[in-house]
Amino acid sequence: MGRFFSPMVEIQDGHSLVDKGPYRYVRHPAYTGGLFAILGLSVLAHSLLSVVSALILTTLTYILRIRREEELISAFGEEYLRMSWRKKRLSPLSSSSVLWLG
Repeated sequence: MGRFFSPMVEIQDGHSLVDKGPYRYVRHPAYTGGLFAILGLSVLAHSLLSVVSALILTTLTYILRIRREEELISAFGEEYLRMSWRKKRLSPLSSSSVLWLG
C-alpha cells in the first residue's frame, strides 16, 4: 500500500490494483493479518469473552470497511471484476465467493 495507505477510504491519483505479494492470494491481506493479530492478543488475555468480543467487533469493522473499499475499487471496472472472481476477500481457503467474507 505504501504511500496510498490512508485511514480514509478513498482512491488517490496514481492508485492501481496490486497483484503481488500477499495480494496474489487475497484481496485484503492487511485485514486478514489484523484478524490473526487480534485473535492472538485476545488469547493472551486468557478470556473467552475477550476472544469472542474482539473477533466480533474487529470482523464487523472490517466488513464495513471492505464493503466501502470495494465500492470505490469497482471504479477499476473489468480489471477489478476479474480479480474479484480469482481471489477471495480474506482467506484463500474459503469455498465460495458468495460468502460475505469469501
